[in-house]
Amino acid sequence: MGTTSKNERGLRAYGSAQETDFFRGIATTYGEKIETTFFYSDRPRTASVIQGDTTRFPSSSGFHRTLNEKERRNNIDQKTYGGRIRIDTPLGLFGATGYRTEFSSFIDKGNGLSDLYDFEGRKNSVLGIDYRGLIGIVLAFGEIAQSRNGGAGGIAGIESPIGFRTDFTMAYRNYARDFQSFMGDGFGESSSDPQNEEGFYVGIRHGLNDKVSLSAYVDQYRFDAPRSGIDQSSQGFDVLGLMEVDFTSDLNGYVLLRSETKDDTFTEINEHGVEEEFIGKQRRSSIRTQIDYQLNRSIRLRSRIELVESQGANEAKGYGMLLYQDIRIQATRKLKVDARVTVFDTDSFDSRVFQFENELLYVLSNTGLSGQGQRSYLVINYEPTE
Repeated sequence: MGTTSKNERGLRAYGSAQETDFFRGIATTYGEKIETTFFYSDRPRTASVIQGDTTRFPSSSGFHRTLNEKERRNNIDQKTYGGRIRIDTPLGLFGATGYRTEFSSFIDKGNGLSDLYDFEGRKNSVLGIDYRGLIGIVLAFGEIAQSRNGGAGGIAGIESPIGFRTDFTMAYRNYARDFQSFMGDGFGESSSDPQNEEGFYVGIRHGLNDKVSLSAYVDQYRFDAPRSGIDQSSQGFDVLGLMEVDFTSDLNGYVLLRSETKDDTFTEINEHGVEEEFIGKQRRSSIRTQIDYQLNRSIRLRSRIELVESQGANEAKGYGMLLYQDIRIQATRKLKVDARVTVFDTDSFDSRVFQFENELLYVLSNTGLSGQGQRSYLVINYEPTE
């Protein structure tokens, strides 16, 4: 069970971890009890040209390989500026944030049903207010924001101990289908911008003793408008259970069970001989076991096995398996080595398996694997100076 609230991180220097989600300009923060932040960014972006000065929304791949990709590199300009004020009071932290984005080209949202409520134009702005504070032993938090077109989005929740060794969290989120905050990073089922989603999340964590803990959550969600892969409103729910065990100070592990059911579309020939689209249920369940062993001060071993069962709407069941062995060697204070060998076997893309992988500095990727094969990597991290 993870936290549903997010701690404010403030201004951070660009770490050059990837090519798209960053600002380039100037920013400053001043004050303690009343903290004010201002920022201005002006940087080129890459977008597919529709016609003249009309483009799609800037891409995030960072690829400039082919002649066409090279020709449109840095072909539009994006200015973003805004500020934030945060007030520290005896009742908690109160804040307000606003920003405005201007593109040098007209952004066309696309013609698909899932694009219907996406941003279109040259300018967008978002204004929001937020709160985070303790009410007795309960941490309460919330945020609500509105974009330039009138669409709104928000989240509110609580986190609290409810007994000896037991913690509880609950959150409700509602991001309207026309809420356009492409700088947003909201809690939710969708990994894209906080938009077109309503959901209710409940989680609990209980420590049986000093060595064993149990966690679980249930997340019910709904998408009011069409989204990628499904051309109508849809819904689903996600259930997870986790048992963590510390066998010794050097040996620990966990068992994780997860099941998700959500709407999916499929086509059939109806009684008139015409292909017709229907909506059904897509189900995916998995069980994972992982063991970590600190062999000595320098070497940590990690072993994982995961089994997946999936079934698309009106389809046969498919199965997947992942097995990996991971090693981390802290050779010296300045030299660290990460290596992993993974084998996987899945019946289909729907029964694919996932693993987080160490990549470049400050980058952690969640890689999906389907088919049958082996994957290995070696990452060497050396810090020449302190």
